[in-house]
Amino acid sequence: MKREFGKILFLMTLLLVPALCQAQMKIYTKSYRIQDFRSRTTRIVLDGPTELTVPLREEVTSLWTVSPYEFCSAAEYEKLKTDPDSYFLRAVTSKGIISLELAKGGREGDSNTLKKPLSLVTVPIAGENSLGTLQYMAAWVSIVQDYIDSAIGSERVAYSGIGTIRVPRPAMLKIIRDPQEAAIAFRNADALTAVEITITPDGTNATRPRYRYIIGTDNYALYAFRK
Repeated sequence: MKREFGKILFLMTLLLVPALCQAQMKIYTKSYRIQDFRSRTTRIVLDGPTELTVPLREEVTSLWTVSPYEFCSAAEYEKLKTDPDSYFLRAVTSKGIISLELAKGGREGDSNTLKKPLSLVTVPIAGENSLGTLQYMAAWVSIVQDYIDSAIGSERVAYSGIGTIRVPRPAMLKIIRDPQEAAIAFRNADALTAVEITITPDGTNATRPRYRYIIGTDNYALYAFRK
């Protein structure tokens, strides 16, 4: 009888241990970790050529409403980047593509998941050797802002990137694909008009990686995005 009771107790222990471990484990999803975004300061890192930093400063000042913000230098970013209570918007370059990256600060290897750095979204904005698409900075800043605003309330958006914030195209939408005509329409904020923007390292369609957008000229709505 004692032996049978011991076996039963042993089996019950085996069944309970995973449940107890699971109860003690906490899973922090991406959307969960950015619930404080609207109340935290987003630091806009001004680092790079004036073709990038000048329009970035101007468009953030004009358009950014989703959180408090302040501008900082690259040196200040290096001092602050391990702060888990800070968010950063900065230009990063990879494979010849310049992107705006929105990330949460933190320290790599921290035992507390909530204090580790977290990349939220990366939006390609120009080729490293083709800076002409920086003239669309108002659209790039708007896309970052629209993404984070949606990601706070949606795990699907948080994990899927900017493609999930696309909106339906109006029936009468005119799409301009010629680069020169597109630049003029964008500056004029033409109604019911969108421009196609292609981003590659050198500005030619043949090179890779390649990103294509269709963006509204009067509302900066993202109608299409593909790699």
